[in-house]
Amino acid sequence: MCFHQGERLAFGCAYPLDAGTSLRRRSLTALLHPSTLVSRDLVRRVGGFSAGMRFGADGEFQLRAHHAGHAVNIRRYCYFRRVREGSLWTSAETGRDSAVRRGQAAEIHARAVANAERAARGEAPKLAPLWPAGAVALEHLAGPAVW
Repeated sequence: MCFHQGERLAFGCAYPLDAGTSLRRRSLTALLHPSTLVSRDLVRRVGGFSAGMRFGADGEFQLRAHHAGHAVNIRRYCYFRRVREGSLWTSAETGRDSAVRRGQAAEIHARAVANAERAARGEAPKLAPLWPAGAVALEHLAGPAVW
């Protein structure tokens, strides 16, 4: 599906219903991350997000998490993604065609392939975040304390 609005284009896409199988077969991200629900237990089992990544941690998380749980997508969804000039996805420094993104994607993909090979041999995959970082310091500004 494609529609034109002035000079802008919009494309429809579908995500596989059985994202876990897709992740195992092709080591590509298969979840619509902005609308994903995951349990805290799953996040803990795989060590959380790779907080040291400036971008791409959502896809890296998927490629680890499917080894510890089963990922599925719902049949019906509606998601609009706005492409903005200068965003992480479009900027020359970090965009989809930038050297830094290609290098990081290669590192993520190599880890995913190695984990798939481990799993195929019956070994445990490495599920720790690829680029961990320290805890984020929070500053209480207003309202009741939450910790």
